[in-house]
Amino acid sequence: MTAIAADVPLAYRQLLIDVRDEGVAFLFSTHFSEAGALQVPAQRAAAVYKITTQVAIEEFRRLVAIKAHVSDTNANIISPTLLMDDLWHAAVLDTLFYADLQAAPGLTIHHRPSGASEGESELRQVRLDTVKSLYKGYFSTDPTEHPWSLPQARHSLTGDLPGANITTDDP
Repeated sequence: MTAIAADVPLAYRQLLIDVRDEGVAFLFSTHFSEAGALQVPAQRAAAVYKITTQVAIEEFRRLVAIKAHVSDTNANIISPTLLMDDLWHAAVLDTLFYADLQAAPGLTIHHRPSGASEGESELRQVRLDTVKSLYKGYFSTDPTEHPWSLPQARHSLTGDLPGANITTDDP
């Protein structure tokens, strides 16, 4: 059993009880919270979701903790929210950071792009509902949702913000 530091929030102590000490320490380290891979997408998320960069990174930390808790190594148990997914993609693209993210807890976390395919839309919804339920159960709040009330084309926080390239013919 892991001896998790008392300063780690209770929800994480419960979620990460079976994770190696190094994994818990990594999630709360500056290497995680100040990772270059996460900074730009977290800043963009802050602008889009009207949150702070720290809140955006916390959403990703919570995703990783939940994935570790349910041992979702093949991305077939839970699916991230849009915000979590954008930060996860940024982490995956920084291979050194992603290697550290997986090595610390001793858990391989595969990314399965087909999980977002049209053919898996019903299963993805079930996985998304599962992550939201676990999130609310452990953190006593809902995950950060996209602020737009109307359906929008999916955008990536690792790229341009929606509308950034809009031009008009007005003089």
